[in-house]
Amino acid sequence: LKFGSTVRLVRPSPWSRSCTHTCSRARPRRMSPLCDECEDVVVEFEQGESSGLNEMAVSSHVLRLASPVFRAMFASGMAEVESKRIRLRCDVGTPAEFGEFYGFLLPAIGTLSESNVDSLLAFSDYFQVDALKDECEEVLMKLPASVQKLLQAHRYKLSAQYERCVQAVAIEPYRDLAPLQEEPSVFLDVATRMQQELAMLLPVRGRLQSVQSMKPKISMCKDLAWDYIKEEVFEDGRRVDEWVRDDLDELLEILR
Repeated sequence: LKFGSTVRLVRPSPWSRSCTHTCSRARPRRMSPLCDECEDVVVEFEQGESSGLNEMAVSSHVLRLASPVFRAMFASGMAEVESKRIRLRCDVGTPAEFGEFYGFLLPAIGTLSESNVDSLLAFSDYFQVDALKDECEEVLMKLPASVQKLLQAHRYKLSAQYERCVQAVAIEPYRDLAPLQEEPSVFLDVATRMQQELAMLLPVRGRLQSVQSMKPKISMCKDLAWDYIKEEVFEDGRRVDEWVRDDLDELLEILR
């Protein structure tokens, strides 16, 4: 490599990566990217609605370094740890989603996207991997705000994303707010923001009423312009009297 050249590391899929640990044995295809010497714990997944592989061999060292949840678990001497088998509930995520989450814990560069950010956020919150959770919030901040994204930000305590979604939901009059019934505090935040936005519009409403009171004068100006501007007066190839009449008619229509 020449000095100053750029090297980009691309994270392989956790299903296909080979381990750098010295190991020459042929092994069957498995969910984990590491070799037997590195994989000292098995994560078991409740079946739920998923199918296919229901366990994954992982490195306890990787899990300890990344997650305080796993760190406390391994230090507790729980029966699951002693047996080297940890059960994961199906409502946390699927085996495939955990595999992708685990891949982000390994030392390489991964790619967060709209397609995987929701599941990675769920796992990073569940296992308290704050660095990955912060990256998930950065990706979500670039996606369109919605009521569902607002509820997601509330559930996972994403403060910046939550504030952005509250603002977006509050100023959009046609959003369905029914999903907020289950979260009264979120509904209250949206309602409060709506009140703030309406309060900012009150001075504008007063000025609009003043303009509406000028409708008779605007109508008179239109008639005078039509009567007194000569037909042969043109601007940009158009008769000025017609121009003034049409534009003032449009303004009067708006003020109706």
